This record gives sequence, structure tokens and C-alpha cells, in this order.
Amino acid sequence: MAEQKKGQIQIFAKNIKGNARGGILEESKFTRNIAGGRHIQNGGNGVNNDVNQPRKESLRVVKVEGPFDPTTNRKVDIIEKGKKYNFKVTQYNRLPNKEELKNLKWGFQYDNGIISHALQVNGLTEISYFISKERIDVSKLKVYAFFRSPSNNVKVETNIKNLEPLIIYICGYWNTSMPYAGTEWGERYWGSKLKSSAKAYFGAKKEYFINGAGTKFSSGNSRFNQGKQFAEARLQNNQSKFFNEVFKERRKIMIVSHSMGAAFAEGVISVMKKQNVIIEKVVHLSPADTSGFSVNLPNISYQIDIDWDPVLMYKNANDATKIRNIKFTGIVKNPRNDEFGHMYTKEEDFVWKWFEDLENIRFNFIRSEKKYKRLPSDGLGPAMTQSYTEKIYRAVGQRNDTQFIRVIKDNIAYHHHAQNEYENYEF
Repeated sequence: MAEQKKGQIQIFAKNIKGNARGGILEESKFTRNIAGGRHIQNGGNGVNNDVNQPRKESLRVVKVEGPFDPTTNRKVDIIEKGKKYNFKVTQYNRLPNKEELKNLKWGFQYDNGIISHALQVNGLTEISYFISKERIDVSKLKVYAFFRSPSNNVKVETNIKNLEPLIIYICGYWNTSMPYAGTEWGERYWGSKLKSSAKAYFGAKKEYFINGAGTKFSSGNSRFNQGKQFAEARLQNNQSKFFNEVFKERRKIMIVSHSMGAAFAEGVISVMKKQNVIIEKVVHLSPADTSGFSVNLPNISYQIDIDWDPVLMYKNANDATKIRNIKFTGIVKNPRNDEFGHMYTKEEDFVWKWFEDLENIRFNFIRSEKKYKRLPSDGLGPAMTQSYTEKIYRAVGQRNDTQFIRVIKDNIAYHHHAQNEYENYEF
């Protein structure tokens, strides 16, 4: 007699009917024979060998909602930095079980950057999230909930509230009887054309004005110290406007100085830098007493000069042509060929266009030329001739076609050679 296999039959049904000949059950919802071949029966439809019920559809998130203000539980359209907001999954493609929910994941994306996964909230159907006040460079947040990978069709997108950028203007020496200087400090020291261009460039309407003049014959070093003292005093006074605009909140800040105000500005910047204030750009227009101070942020600081400038011809007579430690400078011929160049650098929009071109200009090498320079006799022998190589570069990247007399870019000097061509020397 053949060996009889023992097995297990599982039947899931409320009413079971069979016949004496051992026929297949008519009302069994599910019949499984583990001992031999597998038989699966869907009640009323006969028997199928080795064919199981349809597999479950892969679990997906269909809808995620937020942000909700946890203090009111109301949905908001814009979120503030440093404040928590709630997000939750409200719909799936089918009912999930507890084990499946353990695989729920969350992702976060700022603007069009990469999607970062927050592993610490895996398995949670509702989460809290906040954006640090240090993140001043983002304007949108996208929140994803998913099981396998993020989908652009299942996300929450919300705007991030940013404080408006601030432009700080620091004026130079002013005197009511001097047409070369401003007749007063503050907003009226600066020309409306230059301010309009600065605001358009920086995307800002908010302005703050500081008097950085010092006395007529003050040194750059003394004004640097005055600027430092100014900022330190306001850092200790949390009721001051400067404290609330600069130190209390995180925002983008741009600093524009003129003439004797440049040294004062760098003193202010030295304190702001220690407090991790976010400074986007520093623009020094016709800075005076350049040997008496240094720039604090050389990678974002720019110096613009005009030729000719009677004020600096006197004030900087014994000074260097550029501020210590600065990497980007440009000097441009006065387009009006008059004696008011120093005044134009705080008033005219064409001066701001010079800064924009200084920021964007790049130099592409195109050729070399061999040149000769005659050296005078030292009295002990004849005059001599020295050869040197002159490298010619094509200027690219300018938006306003500025023709600089000289540009210093990353500490390399380029001198104007021809239209959009500049030369650099190697002796």
C-alpha cells in the first residue's frame, strides 16, 4: 500500500457543502492543501490549480496636508522661520496595516534643491517641522510623504516668510559749503538714481542711513574705530533701531559706503561679522584714507573709483590706490570730464552699473605680445632695454559694457588695452 501523505487543509467559509464521492467543496472561500499540490477554490466558481487570489495593490500615499499652525490647528499659506508647523498624511490608496505604516517616509525640499529624507520621523503619519532662522536663502518648502520614493503628485508646497533685505548706506564727509561733498548726511547725502539702482539690484526697499564722516582731517584708522564703537554700543542696546534691524533678526544685508565712510563701515562690519550677521555685499565708492583700514570680507567686497577725483587726489595723496586686503577693484574714466567725479560716485546710476560689471567681468586669454622697456642709466653704465611679455585678455560677462581703466580681480591687475581688451604684464 502506498505511503499516505499527511497534510493540512484550511477552509475559510461560513457554510460548507460536500458530496459523498469527495467532490470539491462548493462554498469554500479559500481551500489550501499543503500536503501535495496546491488547490485554491473561490466559492461558487470551481477549482483553480496553483492560482492564488490577486495580490494586494502596493500601498501609496495619495494625499498629504499642511502646514497647520499647532497653536490654532488651522492651515496656513505661509510659514515663519523658527516656528513649528504640522504636516499629516490624510489619504492612502487602500487601508494600511500597522506593519506597513512603519515604512512611511518623509522628505523635505527647499526651492528646487535636493530632497532630504528625515529618518527620525519614519513611520509617523503626522509630523512637526520648522525652518531655522539661519536659512535666509530659501523661499519655498516642499514636504513629501511616501513609502518607496517621493512623488511630485503627492506633496505640500508652501511659501516661507523672509524678512525684507536691508541696504545700509554709510556716508562720508559732508559740508554745507562744499559742492564736492554732501550738504547733509542721511538719505539726502545719496543721489536718488544711485539708490534706485542699488535697490533694484538687491531687491530691497528697506534702507538704513549712518553718518560715517568723522572730522575733515580724521584718519581711516580713527574712523574704523568709531564705526566699531558705534556697532558695539547698539549691540548692547536692544531698544535701538540698529539692534532690531541688524542683530535681532536674520536677513540679507548689503552695505554701501562713500568716501570717508568706508573706514567707518569696515569698523561696523567687524562687529557684524563676529555676530554672524549675513552680509551679502559690501560696495565702497571712492574710499578715502585706504591705508588706514582693511576689509573684513574680501570675497564679497568691491571698490569703485572714478578718474578724475579732486577730493581723493588730495585725501589719498600719500595712500595706496586700494583698501588693504580687498580683492576686487575698478576705476573708470569720468564720463562727464569735469571736476565733480567724487560727487558722482554717490549720486549717479552709471556708477552702480560699474559695480555690477566689476562683479561679473571675467577675462579670457587671447594672445601674448613681446614688448620692450628702456631702462635709464644708473650713472655707471649705458641705458638698457628690458623685454617683457604682455598678455592680452578678452573681457566678458559685463552687462553694461563698462570700459575700466584698470581692474583688479582676485588680486590680479588688468589694464585697458582696447575695446573690451585688457593687458597683464609679466617681467
